[in-house]
Amino acid sequence: MSQKLIGETIGVDSSHVCHSIKRLTELEIIEPKEDPFNKRRLIYRLNPALCWKGSADKWFKCILELSLQPNSKVKPPAIFGELLDNNQVE
Repeated sequence: MSQKLIGETIGVDSSHVCHSIKRLTELEIIEPKEDPFNKRRLIYRLNPALCWKGSADKWFKCILELSLQPNSKVKPPAIFGELLDNNQVE
């Protein structure tokens, strides 16, 4: 969905949409990813460290996997280290 279409749908100028997307990205609320089918486009998703629907175990595993990926901006909370040290995670 283009920024222009988002702006038209919610009734704001596309420049405001652009500014909002930039700010949400800076705050790491949303994450940009390159569109695998069109290298000129970006796909955005919610940061799973902030928003999660499902079990805490699956969230923990997802965050841990994401944090281990090269160039990842996902940082696991400090408690993760304590849980791993105490073998409290499968």
